[in-house]
Amino acid sequence: MCENDKETHGIPKYPTISNCYVIDAIIGSGAMGQRFSGRDTKLGRKVTLKIAPSGRDVTRQTLEAEALAKLNCGQVVQVFDIKDMNGSQTLIVMELAEGCDLACKNKANNFTQPKVLSF
Repeated sequence: MCENDKETHGIPKYPTISNCYVIDAIIGSGAMGQRFSGRDTKLGRKVTLKIAPSGRDVTRQTLEAEALAKLNCGQVVQVFDIKDMNGSQTLIVMELAEGCDLACKNKANNFTQPKVLSF
């Protein structure tokens, strides 16, 4: 994160990264990092900001971003940017796919196993 950012529960107190990405909200977190919804202030679009945990293999994160960037498919989010943050974390800036996750859909629709398998 930017050197002047102060951490508050994992979210910068001043939620601007690399002078052009503003964090709006946390989307989720897991072993591969945290994901935030945000905005690209230079291009004026909504984005997903994926930040790998400190100490993770930066090369692996870079390879992931490069592989995704080569794909051109409506079912795969586009990668817009990748940044090295302090040499120990990687920021991947991706298209924001809005909507709810599978757990949310299941709760709303009460999917059964046979119904899910029919998809």
